[in-house]
Amino acid sequence: MITNENSMDPFNRGLSQSHEEMINSTQRRKIAVIPLAIAGSGKSLLYKEMYSNFTRISADLIRDEILPPGVYFDQEKEPEVKLKFFKNLEDAIARKEDIYIDRCNTTYVEREWLYQKIPPEYDIYLIVFRISISQIFKQNRERERFVREAYIREQLLAINPPSDFEKMKTTVIEFWNVPDESPTLQVDFALDVNDLMEKNRNWRVQAFEINWDSTLEDDKTQVFESKDEAELYDTKMSKAGYVTTLQEI
Repeated sequence: MITNENSMDPFNRGLSQSHEEMINSTQRRKIAVIPLAIAGSGKSLLYKEMYSNFTRISADLIRDEILPPGVYFDQEKEPEVKLKFFKNLEDAIARKEDIYIDRCNTTYVEREWLYQKIPPEYDIYLIVFRISISQIFKQNRERERFVREAYIREQLLAINPPSDFEKMKTTVIEFWNVPDESPTLQVDFALDVNDLMEKNRNWRVQAFEINWDSTLEDDKTQVFESKDEAELYDTKMSKAGYVTTLQEI
């Protein structure tokens, strides 16, 4: 696995030239691109601009296939959408295709499932979208496939930035954008997120086990008022073999 961490010139609207040259090279390994982005950040637009020759694994495309025209979401159909999404991913890997996983992938749990499914002969690129929250809401209001703003806020409060462990098995690329120029493509975890959070915060420790079939077996998530207590619990569950994430909420 590639272990280096890359970043872009923040004044450059696209990905680095070296990355573009790499994905167009015939002398490379297979690639899996995993966007890490809030809904409405521009994941599909990035696919069209940079990865259109990759196989796109997208729940939105599946919904377009099985739902009536003009209907973009149906809760009763979501189990079918999820099953087909993962089947499409497994089929693309079996065919040894380059893949672009077009979903938000905002939590460590979602990404860990993908890391387990993607075989070692693939190079994994985790594309972290950097965009102001105000810009996300603006883009979302202008898009045809509108996402409830309450859902976007929930994503922002639950987002897990790349961990040090993830950086060991992926190449992390921060994808910046200049908001004043054409469509935007990015989320900044630090700038506007604080506007959505209360000053008095708690600490949440997500702790879970993952079965070999990639389902969650045992969820031991707890919320603490003290950071010290949360860190003690995080250490305890980690030593017990659980996958843990410590997060301020």
